[in-house]
Amino acid sequence: MKATTPFIFFFFLQHSTLAAMHSPPPPERSAADAELRVARERAIEAQLAEFRLWHQVPDRRGGVVLGVSYDPIEADERVHQLYREHVDAWRQLGLGGGGTVDAHHHSLAQCMRRVIELDPDDPVAWHLLGVVGGGVRLDGVSLEAARCFEHVVRLKPLVGAAWFRLGLVGGGTVYGVAYSARRCYERSIALGSPRRSGLVGPWYALGCQGGGEVNGVRWSARRCLENSIASVDPHDARQPGLARVWRALAQVGGGRIRTSVFSPPRCLKIAERLESPALWCAARDPERSAPKRRLDSTILVAKKRRLDSALNYGVM
Repeated sequence: MKATTPFIFFFFLQHSTLAAMHSPPPPERSAADAELRVARERAIEAQLAEFRLWHQVPDRRGGVVLGVSYDPIEADERVHQLYREHVDAWRQLGLGGGGTVDAHHHSLAQCMRRVIELDPDDPVAWHLLGVVGGGVRLDGVSLEAARCFEHVVRLKPLVGAAWFRLGLVGGGTVYGVAYSARRCYERSIALGSPRRSGLVGPWYALGCQGGGEVNGVRWSARRCLENSIASVDPHDARQPGLARVWRALAQVGGGRIRTSVFSPPRCLKIAERLESPALWCAARDPERSAPKRRLDSTILVAKKRRLDSALNYGVM
């Protein structure tokens, strides 16, 4: 971290009180959550108090702060450590839903704004601020969701999830180049995902756009929806969230998933099963699948007997 970085905080410290925005207190939480939130609030206030003391030390040449003696090198290391801890404390407070610091309530969005003011290159803060829709001002500029995700893409241009999020808000401009929602989804798929299921959303979104081109290959809406379902881990194939994908596949006339063909009525039947909690629970009921396991066991025994018989009579 650059030596000038802590002075960004000192500027923020002088103006944070005037810039504090009041909002209604958050809903009631559990006792454990409330205790954790209070601990985070007190930690931030303690860090602010220590920063004020360091601000009084000329050029951080060392001295005694909170009863601890620092030489010049130790003083510089402590200020940078405190700076990093302070950024993380604001981030954690925001992840917990916000809290009250120095008698001012800070929502999640306002906490993320504090993180960005201290560290403009924090992709997590930009992402979370975009997820909640932005709604705050920074340096006189209103930060809406699209602008937040544009920053995420600039910081993480090779992360497909960043492009997918930008597409969900209609696209945006990155380094002077305008990207539509379709182009964002195409780039997201081209970049891939560390998880197999990470491409379910991008393929579905591209299918809803009527298809697109990925790595020089043109994909129709039907093929995109097929790829979306095929991207799901077989063990998670009954996720209720897939119902919308199956319904979309039914609207385009059904399709082929791996080696199976699904007609529109069959797609709708699967979607209804996924949307029904009763059918969903029944599908996962071990007692419902027990007969199938017994049948499989019976078939295996019968096959073994036929094999033994064939060996005994010299057929094989």
